[in-house]
Amino acid sequence: MKINVIQILICLFCMTNSVAQKQQNVLMIVLDDLNDFTGVLKGHPQAHTPNIDRLAKEGVLFTNAHSNVPVCSPSRASFMNGISPVTSKYWGFKNWKQNDLLMACKSIPEYFMANGYHTAKSGKVFHSSKKGAWHDEGVKTDYGPTAFNGIKAAQHPSCPEAMFQLGALDATFVSLKDIPKLEANNESPGYDGWYLTKLKKAFRYTSDNDRDLMPDETSVEWFKTKIKKLETSLQDVPFFISLGF
Repeated sequence: MKINVIQILICLFCMTNSVAQKQQNVLMIVLDDLNDFTGVLKGHPQAHTPNIDRLAKEGVLFTNAHSNVPVCSPSRASFMNGISPVTSKYWGFKNWKQNDLLMACKSIPEYFMANGYHTAKSGKVFHSSKKGAWHDEGVKTDYGPTAFNGIKAAQHPSCPEAMFQLGALDATFVSLKDIPKLEANNESPGYDGWYLTKLKKAFRYTSDNDRDLMPDETSVEWFKTKIKKLETSLQDVPFFISLGF
């Protein structure tokens, strides 16, 4: 019995050591409000997602998965830190970094970093990014473009007034072709065109084939460049990269 136990322990040690020597690169993709709107899950007739469908067929697909909180900020704080909101008591839109328990925990990228990984991210991963969790941060999160009044995001003229209680972002359901123009008034100078309020810059749109890249598209381009650099500069260092769309 002792010999068998020792043999098993030796085998487990060798397997663990082998895995440690061959640390896998990790890419985590986070999508806001995707629901089941993919081809493979048939959640919406207009959803055409050939790349996600192919990925699902090559891996494991969970068809009965649930968000830990049906609100983005606490949900992300929970799965990125491994703490249930029942424990952290963080349920709403208040900045999660003001929660002492969550901030005391080692987040996913910090765990990878502590184990010798190069960590990088682009777009919305945490609702509000944690300082020191990433070696490299690509494109900052911006949910636009939105209409702009010269000071802040504003209601798009083509969107119903009743919807604006949801805010400029969630109330904007129009084509990019419908370029907003807000006239000056006593409260704001007005603005003609789309605007990225988080990045504090204009979004140029002439046509579908002649426009600036959307923030998500910019993240994809950043990722392509990042991967090419990692192939040559960090050959012996595994990476953990997260992209938020």
